Amino acid sequence: MIESVAVVDVVRGETAGPRTVLIVDGLIAAIGKPEAIALPPATVRVDGRGRYLMPGLVDMHVHLFNNASRRAPNEWAFPLFVANGVTAVRKMRTEPAQMAVVEGGRAKVDRGELIAPRVVAAGMAAGAGTVEATRRQVREAKAAGADFVKVFSEVREPQWRAILEEARALQMPVCGHIPGEVSLLEAATAGQRSNEHLTQVYETCSARERQWLGTRKGLDGAKIVELRDAQEQEVLESFDPLVCDRIAAALARTDQVQVPTLVLPYFEARGSPTTFRDDPRWRYLRPDEQARWQRFLKIREHAVEDQKLAARRWEVSRQIVKSLPAAGVRLLAGTDAPMRSSIRVLRCTKNWSCSWKPA
Repeated sequence: MIESVAVVDVVRGETAGPRTVLIVDGLIAAIGKPEAIALPPATVRVDGRGRYLMPGLVDMHVHLFNNASRRAPNEWAFPLFVANGVTAVRKMRTEPAQMAVVEGGRAKVDRGELIAPRVVAAGMAAGAGTVEATRRQVREAKAAGADFVKVFSEVREPQWRAILEEARALQMPVCGHIPGEVSLLEAATAGQRSNEHLTQVYETCSARERQWLGTRKGLDGAKIVELRDAQEQEVLESFDPLVCDRIAAALARTDQVQVPTLVLPYFEARGSPTTFRDDPRWRYLRPDEQARWQRFLKIREHAVEDQKLAARRWEVSRQIVKSLPAAGVRLLAGTDAPMRSSIRVLRCTKNWSCSWKPA
């Protein structure tokens, strides 16, 4: 039993207290004022005075495997999630052979054998190769037990449409980045259920969106992403809050959710990356992670232009995430923990997650 604790009601947005919370066999049996709760004999009491009790957090964008680098999985991060109140995660990229590991981890957490967040959903990437190969990848994801299909920015438009069609037939959600040659509203209207990292939101909040997307049409995937990155400064400078408000209202009618991973641009804009080495949480990184980060931190130390771009990205991101919920667009919290996946820019979060651009 936890007594005299303030209980946070995340549905109503209220805090009630003091309250007594009775827990029986690992489940909450009752919540109420202290005098209203009948306690079983030999109840273990936990003093909650001056503390708050809230539901576990769900990180809606994480990576548990190093699929780009093929290094060891990120089990070292499991207790860090839980210690920070994250009791469930949405796993954003899983390969078919890894689903057995995901299922085994779920079972161990349920049995109390593993301190780790529950994986509430696991996605598999599709879109590589021909249109027919893409369709096959969606079917393989379904057969392997994936909960959704993941799309990356470099997926070509024909392959993306094939993913949506095949996934719809299999009743699988499609989530991830909006492909670099597809508009945000087009993707949301077509049925992509979530958009990560505000991909294509920056472009659609500009009166020049058609211009940006037009230059990317017909390029191969790698060239699309390369051109998008080269255009970023101009895209950010052309941000128009009135256009963004109008787009947000239209986006709200599609029911697509946004996972902006806002902690990424926030920490990008903070200043010199060398300051991260002074953070006391640095010691929680695995030694090989520290060595790898040191290499990329050196790349960033003198990147003045990158820092200016990061500051502008953070400024525009803040304005976007004000416009979206004001119009009724749902935002979900995600960190991209705990991997760095792009050589070009190292993006570190308070949970020691890095970057969202796939290598």
